[in-house]
Amino acid sequence: MGVTITNLQSFGPLTIPLLAGGTVRIPPGERSREVGDVEASANTLLATLIARGIVAVIEVVEPASTDATEKTTRTKGPGKQSSEGDTKTARKSSSTDE
Repeated sequence: MGVTITNLQSFGPLTIPLLAGGTVRIPPGERSREVGDVEASANTLLATLIARGIVAVIEVVEPASTDATEKTTRTKGPGKQSSEGDTKTARKSSSTDE
């Protein structure tokens, strides 16, 4: 799992050196790309920034599965999306109108 770092400042970007050797540049009010969770637990500079209220660290949670949303969404006509339940309802209402 990873974490993202949010810059809580309203002035100027932050550049945070990472333990892995890279850096993360975060504009004011924006969130960083995902970084390793070891950065949140072992990076002393990041701990200082958190204590001062300059940044917030948010744990990234992976979604359980994306297959469920793909199965419930299907194309109905050109460019229109509906769930399978909506399609069945539309078919029933069109057959009762006749």
